[in-house]
Amino acid sequence: MAVTKRYAVYCRGELIGEYTAVEAAAILKCTPGTVRVYASGGNKLYGEYTFEPVVTEPISKADKPWTMTKAQAKDWEETRQRLLSSGADLSRYVLKPEPGWR
Repeated sequence: MAVTKRYAVYCRGELIGEYTAVEAAAILKCTPGTVRVYASGGNKLYGEYTFEPVVTEPISKADKPWTMTKAQAKDWEETRQRLLSSGADLSRYVLKPEPGWR
């Protein structure tokens, strides 16, 4: 899932809001590319508007709870290692999950 980059928009040093490049461009009558370039370069648009990228926290898969039991994890690792060391062409296998596997 793609995350849209947001920019803090300042007018003469005062924050006026956080917008995507497309939203900021529509408000300020410029192109989204201009917003992106001016934000990366620290330039002023029309001599008064500045942009800063808003840093968001990355979504980490590590935050999700572990869903396998230790026995399932051990079984999975054994099966995975057996397949990897078998020398079989794994691209020829089509994996189809059972209905309701989640």
